[in-house]
Amino acid sequence: MLIAPKPTYPWPQLPLATVGGAANKPKEVQIELVQMDFGVHIETDDPAVKARVGTSPLKVWMSKVQTVGNCLQQICAQWELPTDKVRLWDYYSSTRYSRLENLEATVASVPLYPGQLLLVEHQKSDGSWHF
Repeated sequence: MLIAPKPTYPWPQLPLATVGGAANKPKEVQIELVQMDFGVHIETDDPAVKARVGTSPLKVWMSKVQTVGNCLQQICAQWELPTDKVRLWDYYSSTRYSRLENLEATVASVPLYPGQLLLVEHQKSDGSWHF
């Protein structure tokens, strides 16, 4: 299995939330970021892409507050794929379940779970898609 390096950079900082407390003395609360990992498979006809990707799934690390678009960018960077030539699918139980079209949605809102599989569909050379 190819494993993308575990990020060494801090996750995006969330603003402190204001809850409760008096109007002039709001209480600040730190929001916990949970790290998640996903196994990523690819569907492609391009022999060059197949050679770069190999047969093992890629493992990526995300937080629940990052977007599906962030996830797709990280995958494309690891596999050297243009983001405009790929589509991301929920690959729950190794079955193509649903296309993740809203790239602005957070990983938590989609929802995706730690250890879940994702499928990257790489556009065919004639411009059509596999699915």
